[in-house]
Amino acid sequence: MSNTPKFETIVIAITKKQADDLRKMEKMLGQPRSQIIRRLLIKEFGS
Repeated sequence: MSNTPKFETIVIAITKKQADDLRKMEKMLGQPRSQIIRRLLIKEFGS
């Protein structure tokens, strides 16, 4: 058995406005989009 972490692909549909907001957050925070999305998901659904 390999010890590699299991990743699941989650497809998230977002509106154009949400995408723009995400881009703004990305610029403001200077963090990659994936990190911001991960944080938002954790806030929304727990870790």
